[in-house]
Amino acid sequence: MKKLVFIMITMVLSVSMAMAQGKGQRGGKPENVDPKVRAEKVTGKMAQELSLTDKQKKAVYDLNLATFQKRQEFKDNRKADKNDQKSERPTAEQREQWSKERDADREAYDAQMKKILTPQQYEKYTQFVSERKNSDSCTRGGKKQGKPCKHASSQTK
Repeated sequence: MKKLVFIMITMVLSVSMAMAQGKGQRGGKPENVDPKVRAEKVTGKMAQELSLTDKQKKAVYDLNLATFQKRQEFKDNRKADKNDQKSERPTAEQREQWSKERDADREAYDAQMKKILTPQQYEKYTQFVSERKNSDSCTRGGKKQGKPCKHASSQTK
């Protein structure tokens, strides 16, 4: 009887701890944030890091908002496609096409940022982006399903 009570209490505690791991925390999936909120947050951080003027803040906010709205639209379309296809995985061609579109969007975003920012600000922006890209992104997302981080091999070279 004591063992049964102990097992029940252990299970209840385990389940309650698992439920306490909310979204947006480490190890959980981030919440689906509204593009306007994301644009405000990113623009605020950029304004602080790059010392943007009011005119620059407005232009960067508009650019970020358009970018995040486009990303949200892509996610929504992808989710709808996923539901229609009954859990079929995307083909290699689809993934490659998405990758090309994402790269083109990044290049367009950077080109717009170059127009908005001064040369010194743009240099600082590119430095910030490259540091973020080269940082150990494993610390942001953790190991995926027990596999080593894909960036670990590139960082040791």
